[in-house]
Amino acid sequence: MLVLTLGVKGVGKSFILERMEKIANMDGKIISFGDVMLEIAGKELGDREKLSSLPLNAQKEIQEKAAKKIKKISENKLILLDTHGFIVTQPSDTLLPGSPFDIVKILDPHFILLIDAKPEIIYERYRKDKELGKRERVDLSLKQIEEALIAEKSVALCLSATLGVPLRIFENNENIDKLEEKIRTTTKVIKEIK
Repeated sequence: MLVLTLGVKGVGKSFILERMEKIANMDGKIISFGDVMLEIAGKELGDREKLSSLPLNAQKEIQEKAAKKIKKISENKLILLDTHGFIVTQPSDTLLPGSPFDIVKILDPHFILLIDAKPEIIYERYRKDKELGKRERVDLSLKQIEEALIAEKSVALCLSATLGVPLRIFENNENIDKLEEKIRTTTKVIKEIK
């Protein structure tokens, strides 16, 4: 079983998935689509952010190989897949679907989870990550984050409707206590589908 988890960079996908595993005792594995792509592309790239600097046709080829690898793993185990609806390629600022239909069709998800947050919160996370040297991210303005959130939600809605797969939109704006209740509810829904 595969849960396709979408969200813009900085929205808190990794954090929410880790909490889902811990709080709800999900017997699954969190996989980052970008990490699998990097593994396929070769470690010499250094980090996932550099994947977006590859030629577009190379990125699409790597996406397909990553999807096939992840699908094989999901046949025997619950996979919580951490990915994006689209990515901004560098240096052209061209949007490349991170979850195009042909790739998602290979993955064959059973559930789509969209992690969403207010643009101001994401912008602040970007700033803090940069300040702390925690993560290297492409600098985005508040307006670019707002546009990215709209695009991400559009991708999630289209995939859900096209594939006939349930979609849950998870707002990651609250404090940890409120988040934990949302996480319990979300995992309960996922376990019912399983």
